[in-house]
Amino acid sequence: MKPIPVTPTKMQDFKTCPSMFNAKHVAKTHKDVQGEAQIWGEQVHTHFENYINDGTDLPKELQSHRKYLNVLLAKPGHFWCEQKIGLDTKGRPCTWFVPWVFWRGKMDFLKISPEGIAPRTATAVDYKTGKVKQDFSQLMWYAIWTFAAHQDVELINAQFYWTKTEEVSKQVYGRDDIPKLWNHFLPDLRQYKEAFTTDTWQPRPNGLCKGWCPKNDCPFWSSKR
Repeated sequence: MKPIPVTPTKMQDFKTCPSMFNAKHVAKTHKDVQGEAQIWGEQVHTHFENYINDGTDLPKELQSHRKYLNVLLAKPGHFWCEQKIGLDTKGRPCTWFVPWVFWRGKMDFLKISPEGIAPRTATAVDYKTGKVKQDFSQLMWYAIWTFAAHQDVELINAQFYWTKTEEVSKQVYGRDDIPKLWNHFLPDLRQYKEAFTTDTWQPRPNGLCKGWCPKNDCPFWSSKR
């Protein structure tokens, strides 16, 4: 079985529980119910995108985020919002729906500094509406793609912006870090490919088993109560 394209969310599901991953993304026998937190997160992303792209004012409950967004806007250079990005199996940029895409992502904000200013730097941002977590895997993927798509970029300032606390978590990556970035993902990618090759999806009991996992016919699943 050919592996389906990886995304940060799909890889997290796979690492959490291959059985859950299979039910949601391969066999598609179960699916998550969209909750209020997810709906709110999508609304926040839309409001931020509209504010950055065309100056549409933020609603009252999001006004405090103007300060951070204005900092992004003030940086010199060209920017993109909610950009759909992809990589092929050789690590080259590609579009989402070509047959050879192996990884897909959606970058909330990317700005590249102007030409002629050395070193040429990219600012890559992902907005997070949940709890603060110090896992930079998603930003590492964005760094890999940015280095591949923008060959003159030497440094990437990668950031999570946590809307609940208005905190920023940062990592800076240079071109010398590219092998390290790939090596971070290779063990998981090998396991991912092996699961498809053998069609083996072992359950991995975890905290989501208590009513949060959509695969409620799993022997490890239990009610929230």
